Parts: sequence; structure tokens; C-alpha cells
Amino acid sequence: MVEVASDTGVMGGRVAHEFHYVTPIGEDRLARCDASGYAANLEVARFRRVPAEQGPARPLRRVATPARRASTPWRRPWRCPPSAS
Repeated sequence: MVEVASDTGVMGGRVAHEFHYVTPIGEDRLARCDASGYAANLEVARFRRVPAEQGPARPLRRVATPARRASTPWRRPWRCPPSAS
């Protein structure tokens, strides 16, 4: 059982906590840090954004994907013609 920070929801207020039994299944996702003891529902977790690695863009290149069949399933959502691949 772990206590985590949570959304106050319709209850209102500034702070709320909920209790979770940690299992490999479930609908909530938690952020936990063993070093600091911080625990929160991912809906309200606070974190420090780390800037993306900066540098020159690498050129595009073709990559072999022998385990994948044709790219048709990937084109379907965007309605790309076969010639666009």
C-alpha cells in the first residue's frame, strides 16, 4: 500500500492523497522515487523538464525492416498512396 498525491477533483482544496495497492494491473499510473519518498498519481505528478539534446539534425536514411510486412498498415490512417512511401 502506498500513499500518493492525487487530484482534488470535485472535493476541492489544495492537497489530496489516495492510497494504492501496487500491482502490475490497474487503471492508475504512479510516479515513485525511492530515494526521496515522492509518490504521486501521474495525473498530478510534478517533475523537472530536461531540455532535449541539441545539435545538428541528422540526415534521413532508409532502414531495413525485414520483419515488417508492407508499409500499407502505416499509410492507411493518412490515406497516402503507395507511391508516397
